[in-house]
Amino acid sequence: MPDNLQSAPYRFLLYADNDALQAHLNTVIGDLGVILNTRDVGARLAEKPGNMDALLLDFMPDPKQPDKLRQSAEQARKLALAQPDLPRIALGSQAHPDSVITALRAGVSEFADPSCTDELRHILEQLLCPHLTARQAAKSNANSILLLGVRPGVGTSTLAVHMATSLQTRLAQKGQGNDPSRHETDMEHRVCLLDLGTPVGDCLLHLGLPDTFDFTEAVRNLRRLDDTLLDATLPRTASGLSVLSLPRDMERMRRISQEESLLLYASLQQHYGCVLIDAGGLVNPDFASALARSAAATWLVTDQSIGALVSLADRLDELEHLHVPRHTLRLLVNRYDERYGMEAAQIAEKFGLPVYATLPDRTLALMSGASQGKLLFETAERDPYLRSMDSLIDQTIDLPRSDAHRSSWFSTLLPGTRRASPRP
Repeated sequence: MPDNLQSAPYRFLLYADNDALQAHLNTVIGDLGVILNTRDVGARLAEKPGNMDALLLDFMPDPKQPDKLRQSAEQARKLALAQPDLPRIALGSQAHPDSVITALRAGVSEFADPSCTDELRHILEQLLCPHLTARQAAKSNANSILLLGVRPGVGTSTLAVHMATSLQTRLAQKGQGNDPSRHETDMEHRVCLLDLGTPVGDCLLHLGLPDTFDFTEAVRNLRRLDDTLLDATLPRTASGLSVLSLPRDMERMRRISQEESLLLYASLQQHYGCVLIDAGGLVNPDFASALARSAAATWLVTDQSIGALVSLADRLDELEHLHVPRHTLRLLVNRYDERYGMEAAQIAEKFGLPVYATLPDRTLALMSGASQGKLLFETAERDPYLRSMDSLIDQTIDLPRSDAHRSSWFSTLLPGTRRASPRP
């Protein structure tokens, strides 16, 4: 056992048969403490490491050891039972989601990629000396948009995936600045699409993404969510748009409190440049009203059908009863065509709420693209639906459009402001 063990600031026990990893960790940790390997301390201490300050577990994928992640997870669970108050830090690769997800499901305290040396050191310091980071303290809550569909089937999810994709393009280009050669987009210039609508997982379906990590898993790992974990676990598109959806088995949501759900929402705001919430058909009125009170902008999405307009009346009464002022809501009429019935002005007069915007009925174009697994950006980038949506974004946030998707960054909400030169 090293002579400096007793005088070291912190003592770490490494569960890994990997000399190169230990040498690297010694360099990263430096004067923060000393690292011992389970090979050197004996089985008794390895099983009940009560005099250690933190445990480091090897979750690095190894093609030569196909059972390694399962064994590491089993070790982590045993340690959680033996020493529940001792921090358990999984060391894995954020480039391999299986590594991250297996570690989180094993109940580790934190996940870190040893190749990200500064972040690893920061995680260790935070675990051992907890404090609020400057980034968390300074982050504003004004970076979210809530799309609240009055009922399922009015096109909220379709709008959400198109709008989130456009916002992601805008943010990414903002992040590139004057260096278009940059390919990596940091979290400050990334969008998270929170898919809370019904049917469950529609946004994932539209974007062709797997449901590898869901809302309940994120809540369970709330305390250790950071940029690395979010980047590694949340499914995302090639452009960098991340999606967090409800679980397929909605029974699991019964174990999640509203407070935990709102804490997760607040955490996502801390990490992402913009959070767009698809709440089309959300059946929990208390949660919907809490989101409406905290979001920077809330758009009620309806169409001109009788069923949707009846649901709109019910939703407005419900939100008012739950202390969401009507003047904070913006009404968006989807699939709009004056020939369908009530015109926008009539809807506004009927419900005492100005129609903030209308989106044209482009059902054929949208369904044709969806049948090919594509968004309208890929099949008809100048479609009237996209032009109206871009105009809606321009009225809400101060972001110049990009050349690709007519897009850019979420900085300041400017309701009612239009660009002087609209896109042709």
